[in-house]
Amino acid sequence: MSHGILHQACPPWLIDTVGGLRTFGWRTYPTHAAAAGGEGNGYASPAVAEFVVSRARRLFEDPSFDATSTLGSSAVLSLLLLGCVRRRPLHVIDFGGGTGLHGLAARGLLGDPESIRWSVVETPDMVQMLSALRLPGVAFFSSVEAAREAVGEVHVVFCSGTIHYLSNGLDWLGRFAELGPEAICLSRVPLAGSGRTRFLRQNARLCDHGLGPLPHPVPKVRVPHAMALFPRGQVLNAVPRPYHLAIDLADPVERVVFLGRAYPFHHLFFRRAEAYKVSNVSAS
Repeated sequence: MSHGILHQACPPWLIDTVGGLRTFGWRTYPTHAAAAGGEGNGYASPAVAEFVVSRARRLFEDPSFDATSTLGSSAVLSLLLLGCVRRRPLHVIDFGGGTGLHGLAARGLLGDPESIRWSVVETPDMVQMLSALRLPGVAFFSSVEAAREAVGEVHVVFCSGTIHYLSNGLDWLGRFAELGPEAICLSRVPLAGSGRTRFLRQNARLCDHGLGPLPHPVPKVRVPHAMALFPRGQVLNAVPRPYHLAIDLADPVERVVFLGRAYPFHHLFFRRAEAYKVSNVSAS
């Protein structure tokens, strides 16, 4: 059966679910804890933090480093969405934001870099090592509360590739709303069309973590992660009013979900996305 016929014959929820399971493995578990299986700390492991930061340090030291070209297309598009929030300076809390690459890229994509204040919330080990890098416009915090206290008013909560790895990922969406941002942007979040939450185990390698040049030799260490494949409806229902779905760039794995309060986000977004595409074509 061809790919086109498959999409016509199968309901969207089945296609989304199969796509996610093909990517992360077919076996499911009853709970997040069962998926974790007691195998280490996953992303919270100090070894993972040290590896991710060491790659980032080598990346930032490269004279040709450009944050935007380092990120994937879904990350770039989700950052462009932030330009729809008309606040300057723009205060962003990046939950699970890794080494701050999103913040560096946003400063280049959205114009006027000095008007963007990017606060990354990460594990204590990551924060301790990353703070020494002193990235322009990017600060690191080990809790959402500390980040909010530092910036005062929060305009955007940005979360890329994070909530589905947490044991209480949906609860965090409610906490994001409590911060009172004008928008919540979820990027790189795999979702199922419907049904119940499925818990999976992702058997990643240490070298799959972070961005930047790999060391030699490449360490052959396995880092298992428990993760959840949330139904789309559960994610949307976990964010209380007045937030509503503004944009959903649907893809089973690299999905971008943008929730806002008052702006005509879709019109602004497509203008910015088209401008980005044109500028990149012209530069190539």
